[in-house]
Amino acid sequence: MSRQGQSSRQGKMAARAGETTMKIVPVQAGAMTSALSLFPLPHQLGALYFDGINVTESLARWEDLTMDWTDRQRIKKMPLYYKTTLSLYIKELDIYRESES
Repeated sequence: MSRQGQSSRQGKMAARAGETTMKIVPVQAGAMTSALSLFPLPHQLGALYFDGINVTESLARWEDLTMDWTDRQRIKKMPLYYKTTLSLYIKELDIYRESES
């Protein structure tokens, strides 16, 4: 009897006995791929933090780090990575308020 036939028969026997069966399906290497983007949390080592100096570089880094985010996500998260006074200013901008609704 083949392995598949034997496995199927064992599964039916277990079901009759009231047992739970679990089928293990081997995954072929390279069959599943996913892109994982690890974005540092605010105040975490390596996280972007803008303190008002070097605006151009900071915005370029922000765009690079958030390139797969929507504009709405970028706007909502931006204040978390800015100095407190700048965060408060950003939250007062119309574009930020529009992103909340």
